[in-house]
Amino acid sequence: MLITKQKRPSHVILSAEAYEQLVNRLEELEDLNWGKIAENALNKSSMVGSEEFVTTLEKLANG
Repeated sequence: MLITKQKRPSHVILSAEAYEQLVNRLEELEDLNWGKIAENALNKSSMVGSEEFVTTLEKLANG
């Protein structure tokens, strides 16, 4: 990785391998975040009926 020596670097040069690792890590973090969001939604779903909510959530997850 190369970061230019500027007060405000505006460009970063990455190898293809480093870029792929960065993208993979970002996808992992996004999946983790969506999982937490879904878990929180599930925990708050009792007012609408948890069974109906879980079924709808599963349909959304499976396309």
